Amino acid sequence: MILNGITIEPGKEAVISGNAYFFSAYALSSTSYVYNGAGGQTAQDGWIPVSGSTSRTIQYNIASPTGTVTLTIFGKVGTGTEIEILSIPSAVALAGTINITENVDQIRIGAKISAGAATLTVTGSFKGMTFGI
Repeated sequence: MILNGITIEPGKEAVISGNAYFFSAYALSSTSYVYNGAGGQTAQDGWIPVSGSTSRTIQYNIASPTGTVTLTIFGKVGTGTEIEILSIPSAVALAGTINITENVDQIRIGAKISAGAATLTVTGSFKGMTFGI
C-alpha cells in the first residue's frame, strides 16, 4: 500500500505492527526537503499515521555524501502544526537507529543536501498499530 508516497505494509510479528519504507537507495540531490522516494515536496507528502503505536523505530543509512545531508523527522498531533522532532546533519557516511518517543499522531521524514549528492535509505518499524490496514 502507498500512503502519501510512502510504501507501508503490515508487519509479520505476532504483535500488531507495520513497516514503512521512506527512502530506498534514494539518490538525494535536492537542496530543499524531499519527503518520499518519489521526490515529493508538498505539504501532504510523506505523512504516515503512527497514533497508537507503542514502539516507533527509524533506521537510516546515508552513503557517499558529497555535501552535508540533513535528515529531519517531523511530527504533528491531529491536524496541528508540523513540529521538528529531530534533525541529523552529516557530511560523512552515517547509519543509525532513532526511537521516537514524542506523543505525535503522524510523522514524516525530510531529507536534503547542501550541494552534491548522497544515497539515502530510511525505514521505519511501528509496533502496536496497523496503519489502518
